[in-house]
Amino acid sequence: MVGKGISHPKLPLRQTIRLSYSSYFEHFRDGLRISAFWLAIAAMFDAAMGWMQATWMAHIVEDPRAGPDLTPPVEMTVLDNIGSVVVVFACVSIAVAWHRLLLLEERPGRSGGNLATSALWLYASAAIVICLLAAIPFLALLLATWAFDWAPASSEAIEPQTPFLIAAAIAAYATGAAILLRLCLLLPACAIGDLTLTITGAWRRSRGNSWRLFWGIVACIGPTAVIVGVVFLIMVSIPVPTGLYRVQWAASAAIGICCWLITWPIWIAFLTHAFRFLARPA
Repeated sequence: MVGKGISHPKLPLRQTIRLSYSSYFEHFRDGLRISAFWLAIAAMFDAAMGWMQATWMAHIVEDPRAGPDLTPPVEMTVLDNIGSVVVVFACVSIAVAWHRLLLLEERPGRSGGNLATSALWLYASAAIVICLLAAIPFLALLLATWAFDWAPASSEAIEPQTPFLIAAAIAAYATGAAILLRLCLLLPACAIGDLTLTITGAWRRSRGNSWRLFWGIVACIGPTAVIVGVVFLIMVSIPVPTGLYRVQWAASAAIGICCWLITWPIWIAFLTHAFRFLARPA
């Protein structure tokens, strides 16, 4: 896809976005096979969470004395944390399977069956390292704020250093986001066991493509996220008998997470094709 004489090729954004969506729909049946186990288990956790949330909210509305105490029940917090862990494993498992499908033409096996593979744990380790590196600018700002006592005396206080802190926080977040984008090419490489692409190599090969990667990811995540959000809001807004509102919330939560996981591979496909173009030039 890229000429050998080009040292820092520019990712063809529109072409890559179109290719990401076409790859997703072309392999949709494979995607369902990859996601089947995770759809079932995530739906179960989110349905239970939706039921508990509806029960908790109803208790607050029906009992005026519960108004001041808005702390969720312990069991709901525990279930929420477990559900979050399940979704993280689901995303990583699905991502690895899709990378391998598109890059190695490896037919998907049993859904969730790659949990015990080295590729998945290498992928997860790389993601953690990338996130830690991206957090460095913000952590440095927090350290400087503490060391030089720049923090305002209260949340409502506007002191001379406040505009500087706001600008520094924006810069820290922007720098962290740039690091995430520049190093994300490591993820597809880890998924297929390619250890030749280093952090330095990923940084070099993604040079000049930060905004292209950003807008490509937004184009692949944004539309489906909006659709899923609208579907959820419509489902919870449908009038139902009083005795069925818990069922409504449980069903809405289960369908919402399933829709989200089903569409998750679209941006994984974008990352795969970006990796193929930038890190594996023809």
